[in-house]
Amino acid sequence: MALVLAKKAKEMYHANPELYTGYENLKAGRICAIVGTILSSIYLLIIAVYIIFLGAMMPWSEIINQ
Repeated sequence: MALVLAKKAKEMYHANPELYTGYENLKAGRICAIVGTILSSIYLLIIAVYIIFLGAMMPWSEIINQ
């Protein structure tokens, strides 16, 4: 969501740059949004691998026979 808002703000800035100040803040916010998205994706991947690993290690034959 932050990337979409940054894109809209960038378009607004380029349309009328004399009305806005702090373009550096827009760039910093966009970079933070990209870093946050990448870290969240890595975390999601790690959780998925962990769940798959736990599923592979469970003794399913004993669970089914009970």
